[in-house]
Amino acid sequence: RAPSLRSIAGQLAARERGRMPGRVRALSAESEAAAVAEYLRGDSSYRNLSRKYGVSNSAIKRAVYRVTKSPDYQKRSKV
Repeated sequence: RAPSLRSIAGQLAARERGRMPGRVRALSAESEAAAVAEYLRGDSSYRNLSRKYGVSNSAIKRAVYRVTKSPDYQKRSKV
């Protein structure tokens, strides 16, 4: 089901006010960068990093994916 025009308009208005729709990320930008760097160096596994930073394995996997995804990946169109 597609979002209604009123819903989209509300999201755009919120962004203009500086509000970002959606869930807040579990890791700060600095923690995410550190965790990804540690993973890419081969120092830790997803599981160890998730324990170290107090987040789920999936949060670490998503952070790594955002950095390592292929350039031809098409981001879903978000409003």
